[in-house]
Amino acid sequence: MKNLMGVAAVSVESGTTPPAHELSVVIPSFNERDNVLPLVEQLNAALLWIDAEIFYVDDSTDDTPEVVAAVAAESRLPVRILHR
Repeated sequence: MKNLMGVAAVSVESGTTPPAHELSVVIPSFNERDNVLPLVEQLNAALLWIDAEIFYVDDSTDDTPEVVAAVAAESRLPVRILHR
């Protein structure tokens, strides 16, 4: 789904709401594949007692979205990505 600016947007099914967390860490990124794992590991450690999520807003032309997906599968915290 694309918004008015032609940017891919995350869609939410009708009648549902996104999960609510105490904290959302929004990470803007551009070609940051080498930094994804260290950052997610550090956030998992730092936010151990907080109900949090990690949300990447990504404009990459490399394989950052695939790396985020792979790291998300192993993360204690939920990790989401919006690749524009």
